[in-house]
Amino acid sequence: MASADVLVAWDLPTENLASVAPNLKWVHIIGAGIEHLTPFDWLPDDVTLTNNKGVHADKGGEFGLMSILMLYNRIPVIYNNQMSATYDSIYSTPIAGKTVVIIGVGSIGKSVASHCQKLGMNVIGVTRHGKKISDVDRMVFVAELDAVLPLADYVFAVTPLTRRDSQSA
Repeated sequence: MASADVLVAWDLPTENLASVAPNLKWVHIIGAGIEHLTPFDWLPDDVTLTNNKGVHADKGGEFGLMSILMLYNRIPVIYNNQMSATYDSIYSTPIAGKTVVIIGVGSIGKSVASHCQKLGMNVIGVTRHGKKISDVDRMVFVAELDAVLPLADYVFAVTPLTRRDSQSA
């Protein structure tokens, strides 16, 4: 690392990084999560830290929608019935009009919101900032979570593990 300008890694030795890699200008973390590197007191001021935030948004949104639809259409019950040779009819209606509360409307949460809105679901987003986000019908602050949870048919939580006070990178 002594001659490296750029480091691409998931985990890296952070102790004395400025001495170990004096030419370093950029560290790229190959995942979205950076909680394992906090606090960032090891990062020299002249080194840029980036990550893969957003790279999994499309697939994460599809997974979120799949999860909600599987629960709504009672796929676990259907599967258990099949495994126990119980052949009861299970019926459902279109999901339009149901409400999903998405806790954490970052890249993946926004993608889930977009998919849900396309099916006519009501989308309530919960974030620290509470700012309007496209594909979300109503945005609220975390402090309002208790007020919107009773409105939810489904809750989708997609929040970082990073502590709020360590998000300085």
